[in-house]
Amino acid sequence: MTAASLRRARSRRRRICNELAAALPRRRAGEAHHRAARRRCGSRVENRRW
Repeated sequence: MTAASLRRARSRRRRICNELAAALPRRRAGEAHHRAARRRCGSRVENRRW
């Protein structure tokens, strides 16, 4: 895979995670979402940047 395609996949994954966060009720969108997003989306290195 080229770097460009990896970058595209990464941004798509982040957008999906952001949509998941937006779909949750606001008061539950904190740590519970963060834990779920870490499981679902991306590598540990990527999630450390969030």
